[in-house]
Amino acid sequence: MGVSRKTTILLPAELHERLSRLAEHRGTTLGALVRQACEIQYASLPIDARLEAVRELSSFHLPVGDPEDLESESVPESSEVTKRARQLVESGVASWKGGKPKGSRPRPRVKGKSASAIVLEDRR
Repeated sequence: MGVSRKTTILLPAELHERLSRLAEHRGTTLGALVRQACEIQYASLPIDARLEAVRELSSFHLPVGDPEDLESESVPESSEVTKRARQLVESGVASWKGGKPKGSRPRPRVKGKSASAIVLEDRR
């Protein structure tokens, strides 16, 4: 890793307490925990560490299917709603030009608080 250099950082008391508890839970020091977080967030791992991770992952010998099988398993089937919407577009009852819905014109008038205001109020 090379020569270490000392750095002093100030943490809010609550964050310091949470990180100290986490370090204790993991059986490490607060300094080691912060260094590891910095490595993960801001520095790429050396090539030998990345190669070791690839070797470790490849040692699991997990079954992997053909790309076509993987795609068919990961892409969901069209729902009945999607099928019905396509039928409406194809029959000319509805239209879609590829964009997001723009809503109705004129916009409906809302009486009382909006749903977002109620949600924000509940979160407080």
